[in-house]
Amino acid sequence: MSATLRGAVPSEATTLDRPLAAEYSPWRASHRLANRLANVPPFPRPTQVLNLNIGGIGLPLQCLGIGTYVQQLAVTMFLPLVIAAAILFGFVLHSCYRSEGTGEGLMAALPSLLSLTFLVFPMVSSAAFRAFSCESFDGGQSFLRADYSLECDTTEHTVAKGLALLGILTYPVGISLLYILLMLRARRALRDERPTKLSQALSFLVRVLTATLNSAS
Repeated sequence: MSATLRGAVPSEATTLDRPLAAEYSPWRASHRLANRLANVPPFPRPTQVLNLNIGGIGLPLQCLGIGTYVQQLAVTMFLPLVIAAAILFGFVLHSCYRSEGTGEGLMAALPSLLSLTFLVFPMVSSAAFRAFSCESFDGGQSFLRADYSLECDTTEHTVAKGLALLGILTYPVGISLLYILLMLRARRALRDERPTKLSQALSFLVRVLTATLNSAS
């Protein structure tokens, strides 16, 4: 009798352990992990992370008394230039202090300046092109969608469009030409994989463009 009980205990324990073993088998664990990973949202692209929205700074600018579209566009356009001048002045001053020359300071400032241009490029571009979007109403008047206090086809609107054209020439056109000229200047070093000071300074731009092209393909 005792021998029978002793033989029955292991078989009962084995029967009870089978569902647990099947539930926590490596195959089921990996299957659950794969299902959870499939529900994780994809990482944003570099261009999406760095893309700034001009609408997000509208409220702080209004708190500073900069409420009209022309005022906000002017701040959006000229504030990055002031920041760039401060960065450039700091690097050149540091280079001159170390007796390395102005050229070394300009080359040292280039990565920071490129990062700044990449950040402000979409912000200023979207703000500038809004100067040409008007909405017509029943009375025959049309107002700027970005600022309904500004009537289109007026002197104030002409000033806004002139400022916007300056912003478009400076940022979308000017920065694009700057990128092209710098890449052409460093094309041999990048192609032959022989780093120079310029190609090393362009490493941020090269990484971003490579990641953008890979994500697009």
